[in-house]
Amino acid sequence: MISPLIEESNAHSPESKSAITKAALLTQAKTYLPQNKIPIIRAAYDYAAAAHADQKRKSGEPYIVHPLEVTMTLAEWRMDAIALVAGLLHDVVEDCDEISIDDIRFQFGDEVAKLVDGVTKITQAEARLEDNDNERGFPEESDDRLAKYATIRKLFVATAYDVRVAIIKLADRKHNMETLGFLKPEKRVAIAQETREVYIPLANFLGMWDVKWDMEDLALKHLEPDAYNDIFRILDATCHEREDYVEVIRSTLQAALNDGGVDADVTGRDKSVYSVMKKIDSHKRRNLGVEDIHDLFTLRVVVRENKDCYNALGVVHALWHPLNVQFNFDDYIASPKHNQYKSLHTTVRCVDGKAVEVQIRTIQMHRVAEHGVVAHWLFEGDESDAESEETLEEWRKQIRNWQRAADAKEFVESFTADALQDQISVSTPKGEIRVPDGARILDIACHTHPDVWHHCVGANVNGRYQHITYRLGHDDFVEILLDMTAEPSPEWLNPNLGYFGTAHGPSRARAWFRRKGTKANIKDGDYIFRTQFSRLNPGVLAEDIANILAPKFASEDDFLAALGCGDITIDEIVERIHARHYPDGTLYNIITRISPTSETKFKVLGLGDLPPVMAEECCKPGYVDEIVACPNRDDSPIVHRAICEVPANVDKEHHIRVYWDIRTEYTVTLRVEARDRVGLFSDITTSVKEEGVSIKNLVEQDEKDTSIIYLTVCVDGMAQLHRICCGIERLNSIISVTRE
Repeated sequence: MISPLIEESNAHSPESKSAITKAALLTQAKTYLPQNKIPIIRAAYDYAAAAHADQKRKSGEPYIVHPLEVTMTLAEWRMDAIALVAGLLHDVVEDCDEISIDDIRFQFGDEVAKLVDGVTKITQAEARLEDNDNERGFPEESDDRLAKYATIRKLFVATAYDVRVAIIKLADRKHNMETLGFLKPEKRVAIAQETREVYIPLANFLGMWDVKWDMEDLALKHLEPDAYNDIFRILDATCHEREDYVEVIRSTLQAALNDGGVDADVTGRDKSVYSVMKKIDSHKRRNLGVEDIHDLFTLRVVVRENKDCYNALGVVHALWHPLNVQFNFDDYIASPKHNQYKSLHTTVRCVDGKAVEVQIRTIQMHRVAEHGVVAHWLFEGDESDAESEETLEEWRKQIRNWQRAADAKEFVESFTADALQDQISVSTPKGEIRVPDGARILDIACHTHPDVWHHCVGANVNGRYQHITYRLGHDDFVEILLDMTAEPSPEWLNPNLGYFGTAHGPSRARAWFRRKGTKANIKDGDYIFRTQFSRLNPGVLAEDIANILAPKFASEDDFLAALGCGDITIDEIVERIHARHYPDGTLYNIITRISPTSETKFKVLGLGDLPPVMAEECCKPGYVDEIVACPNRDDSPIVHRAICEVPANVDKEHHIRVYWDIRTEYTVTLRVEARDRVGLFSDITTSVKEEGVSIKNLVEQDEKDTSIIYLTVCVDGMAQLHRICCGIERLNSIISVTRE
């Protein structure tokens, strides 16, 4: 049988292991490094131990524990000796005033010094950060916030030259996250938030899934402790039951593979707390509860060769019935992800009808799947090396692409949005490129024609002309079409119209519009305001919005110029208005000025399909109360106020977390003018229903070659109304969408 060389980690126990010793580190290093590399690692430890001799961590441990833990992680990833030395020394320059980078260079060489310097500069900038975000919408960019963007950009500038800087930093952040409990609450939250915003996307982009999963759970534990603890309790309470079930299906599949002549090892792995939370959130949107989640684990099949993957797939599908193959099967062997992730994924209906995901891969694929780019060092010299080099070069190209962003903030926004997306491969006359899934023709133009992309008027995709909003698919062949007299439209800046499918594209567009100058931006802003915002409320003027958003904008022209160059969008304006308060504490909601009649609906989420039963005899919960559900004598859940004595006397393990879904709906009538065509009526109603709103009334009038459709809908606010208008505008033959 096969013995995979990567051990499965316990996704529910991401806490720090006991302190590593010097001897343990050297023993680990000796398992894969040549004997002549060990002395420099020993020397680096002695140097770091002496430098940190009088320093303590917040936990009271000697400071040397931290670099030891970081370096042990690097050794477990089988990083080279240079990286291990840099890991031991990564905090020496930062924390020891008497030691400089030149001292490191003199003692350990230029390559080690460059890695230590890269990590040190990032750490120094991090130490100055206070995440002073203001209310959502238009944060007032403090010096600390801007410094944060600059820090992140430094991280990627450094790693574009040597990815080991990023790998050391990930190991450093992983151990810091494991020991956050010794810091003040506000500091824990700030570090956890930065981890979620930056380091988790970085690990994802590098394909380092084990690190990503650990840090997702650790960040969740500090950012949303109640949710983390609730899920942990659920998983812990059903742990033995799941283990028994997994062993039954694991052994069944193992026997079937053996009988089918497929040499494989089958293991089971629990999903992480964070991934379960995401499933819970998804279930809530469908009015399902935690009890409706069945696929809390994955079966993993590791085989020898590529052909064995497909043979194993046949055995799996012969043993258990696959779910809808179109939506529950992925072949990442034929079409690997951008970070060379390869595997077959299928979801099948197993014993007792439970849905279980099965992942099938070779040993080599498993190494890359668990460790991503680290596999370049992990098993240097085998077939993974060439693929890892290709991945590294692709990664460097993408960083250079992001670096074209106008400033550090846009760089970060591009990275954090694009790095978490799956990638597709498209072919162009200039060669094959990888872009985030969802990329449009304009995104490709930015990539292949960086100086003249804004003259793009469409593309030939697989030999057929497509509009610039066309969403590209994997393996499409794209020839960008340019018209040197054409210029971007302000509509390109509207995220709801689908001109771009990546974060990098809009940043390039904003940079182009800024270069047009203030007068041109004011003109474009006025056009955007009249065509996009005025339809939300025809009675509101640009001056009104500028006053509401003061002191962000000193005048109406300042507001229009920012709108015209894309520094703000209609979506952000709507969000900001809803976040602002009148002096008496009530919320701004411009939509209510036009539609004073509204209906407020209250719904309890978290009980699945069960209707909520309120505890009328004791606490009489209302929509302003925090609530919890507890089982009644017949085990049916009853909703109580959280402070009620009844749930206080019930074991918390039996509590069901429930939430108020409070929605105020407003009735709005839209006038849609369009050129008449077959299917117009159906397309409009389908577009509106995709927003999840109900249509109260619909009237159609014909005027010569045009159709006038009056559409009355119920929306929950201006943001949803804006999305509906934009969705209708994207349809073919639409002339205008205005509000009555």
